Amino acid sequence: MPNTLYRYRSFIWQHALADLRHRYAGTGMGVIWNVVHPLSLIAVYSVIFGLIYGNMAIEGLPAHGGFAIYLCAGFFPWMAFSDSINRGATAFSGNAAYLKKLPVPEQVFVAQSVASASLTLVISFCLLTVISLALGLRPSIYWLLLPIPIILLQCIGFGIGLIVGTLNVFFTDIGQIVMIALNVLFWLTPIVYLPRQVPKALNPVLMANPATPAVEAIHNLFLWHRLPDLWTIPALAGWAVVTILCGYFLLNGLRGEIRDVL
Repeated sequence: MPNTLYRYRSFIWQHALADLRHRYAGTGMGVIWNVVHPLSLIAVYSVIFGLIYGNMAIEGLPAHGGFAIYLCAGFFPWMAFSDSINRGATAFSGNAAYLKKLPVPEQVFVAQSVASASLTLVISFCLLTVISLALGLRPSIYWLLLPIPIILLQCIGFGIGLIVGTLNVFFTDIGQIVMIALNVLFWLTPIVYLPRQVPKALNPVLMANPATPAVEAIHNLFLWHRLPDLWTIPALAGWAVVTILCGYFLLNGLRGEIRDVL
C-alpha cells in the first residue's frame, strides 16, 4: 500500500488542493472561507468561554482566552480526524465514476480525503497558533514535535476510513452509523473538558478511544510545553498500524467485488 500511495502522490495532492479550492465554489469569497471558518470558531469559543465561563481558567494558560485555546487545540485535530473518517466512508461510492473507468487503486480516494482534511487542519492550526501567541501563549521548541501525534491521528483516520469505506459499498447504512459513532467518540475525547474532570471509573473508556492519546499529546506539546506520557506515541502508532492493516486486508479481500457493486 505505501508504494501505491507514493506512486499516486501527485493525484492525491492535486485532488486535495482542488477540493480545498472548490469547496466553497460559487460563494463570493471563495477560498477565503477556508480561513474565515476556523477564525469564526476561535472567536465564538473565546466569547462563550471567556465571558460566560470565564471562571474556567486553566493553569499555565493565558487568563483571557485560555480555555478557548485549550478547546481549539483539541477540536481542530478532532475535526480533521472526523472528516477523514466521514469522507472515507463515501470515498468509494462517491468516486464510483472514477473507479469504473480508471485503473486507480481504491485506497487512493481515501488518502485524498485524508489529505484534504489535513490541509484544512494546517490552515486552522496555523491561525490558532498566531492567535494564541497574541493572547500570551509562549512559543516552545516542543511545537516542533506537534506533527507526530497529528500525523499518527490522521493515519488512524485513514485506516478507519478504509474499513468503513469498503463496508459502505455493501452496507449503505454504514455512513450513518459512522456519524453516530463519531458523535459519541467526540464526547469520549478530552476536548471540551479536562481529563482530571472525568471520574476515575471512566478513564479506561477514554483510554480505549484512539483520539484521546493524540489530543492529550497535542495539548501537552502545544499548551504546556512538555513531552506526552511515554505510552502515548506507541499507542498511537499501534492504533495506526492495526487500523491500516485491517483496512488493507478488508479492501484486498473485497476488491474484486467493489467495482461490480458500484
